[in-house]
Amino acid sequence: MDPATYFNASAVAITNLLPHSADPVGHLTASGWPSINDYNEETGRVDYNLNDHNRISGHAFLNYFNQPAFSATLLSSDRSWKVNWQNYGGNWTWTINPHMVNTLTGAYTRMYDASSSGLKVGGHNVCYSQFINVSDTTSFSPCSIEDLEINGGPGGGLNLGQNFNGINRWTWGFSDSLSISKGKHLLVFGIDTLRQYWNLTPTGWPFR
Repeated sequence: MDPATYFNASAVAITNLLPHSADPVGHLTASGWPSINDYNEETGRVDYNLNDHNRISGHAFLNYFNQPAFSATLLSSDRSWKVNWQNYGGNWTWTINPHMVNTLTGAYTRMYDASSSGLKVGGHNVCYSQFINVSDTTSFSPCSIEDLEINGGPGGGLNLGQNFNGINRWTWGFSDSLSISKGKHLLVFGIDTLRQYWNLTPTGWPFR
């Protein structure tokens, strides 16, 4: 019996999507892909003295990064990365008298991060349901191959893991403190509150 009849049908179909090699031992060369290393950062700060006893300041910092997915072939591909990070903060310092100071501080941070697989053919997603009788999930992203492993041969193997990742996180904080100095003594009273929300939705394995 032909050994090929024992091959997994979906593995054979995906193998046929790979570029063919003219090398005598079947070596394949994958060319590089464009990589963005620049971040779009914006920052601003304002300080304002209401009077001799009150000082208000605030700042904003924004950081954006967008790396599109790249796919020339299944071997020459890279996942996408999109990150939106924001941070805002404010401070009010009230000098009640030379021995008593109250400081009020608030801050808010938000990050949205999303990444999708770049393992495509002709710019289109390759879904397992095209080869075997399964239902591909569409909960987080359109169906796609998120882990491609090629083993064996003189050169060892290749593992491309380009799973979907989505992170939605925000954090806010509030603090108020009253400092009182008297002679050699310093008394501090206050409150510090922090709340965080984190939604992580990765699929597939391994991370890359």
